[in-house]
Amino acid sequence: MFFDDWYNVGYMDVEPDLLVIRSPDLGPEAKGPRCMQMWTYDKSVVEKLPKKVKDGISPAMKERIRQKGVKI
Repeated sequence: MFFDDWYNVGYMDVEPDLLVIRSPDLGPEAKGPRCMQMWTYDKSVVEKLPKKVKDGISPAMKERIRQKGVKI
């Protein structure tokens, strides 16, 4: 998953207002791995994500999002 994050970091680098997050999601019954991906231009959308989702975001992606002024 972290390898794919670098593609999304690249998208954010070429489009300054774009915010992309990827986070693992095991689902309500934790039956199997899935991945949640979200693209937005609204910082508040990312800031309001549940802690569980924020905790799953890779360090590289978190750093790039923070550089864009998002509190995550």
